[in-house]
Parts: sequence; structure tokens; C-alpha cells
Amino acid sequence: MLKLFEERERRIEGAKNEARQMYADADAKMAKYEEELGDVKRKAGEERDRLRAEGQKKEQAILAKVRTETNAMVEEGKAKIAKDGVALRTELTATAQGLARDIAGRVLGREVQP
Repeated sequence: MLKLFEERERRIEGAKNEARQMYADADAKMAKYEEELGDVKRKAGEERDRLRAEGQKKEQAILAKVRTETNAMVEEGKAKIAKDGVALRTELTATAQGLARDIAGRVLGREVQP
């Protein structure tokens, strides 16, 4: 009977030791998992920051290019408007002189020379 009790006690202690070992293994695996998870999160954060910086850099390059193109278009438009203005003033001056002669001729009842 004592042998049975001793055998039972030995098995219970063995099971307890095995359970303690399993808990210790589980704790070690959980610590390793958390460490690896922290590494993955850190790397993901670094990658996110790198991509964000790269995106901002591309955005700035695109905006600079658009600003340059827009400024060139504005300057080109201003030059064209100035050129067209000169041409229109010249044309209007010539037309105004012709109209003035025509009106003066009608008022005077004779043709007026330039």
C-alpha cells in the first residue's frame, strides 16, 4: 500500500514538475513572441515613416514642377496679352484716324486729307 502511495506521490510530483516546465516554456515563448512583435512593430513604424517621407518628397517635387509650369504659363500669357494690346492699340489708332477723317469729311462736306 505504501508503494502505491509513493508511486502515486511520485507521479503527482512528476506531473506538477511537468506542468511547471510547461508554464515556464509558455512564458519563454510568450516573451519571445512579444519581443518579435515589438521588433515587427518598430520595423513597420520605420517603414511607414520612410514611405511618408518619400511621399512628401515626391509631393514637393510635383508641386515645384507645377508651380514652375504655372508661372511659365502666366508669364507667357502676360507677354501675349501685352503683344496683343500693342497690336490692338496700333489697329485702333489707325481705325480712329480713318473714322476721324470720315466724320470730319461729313461735317465739312468735303474730303479731308491726312
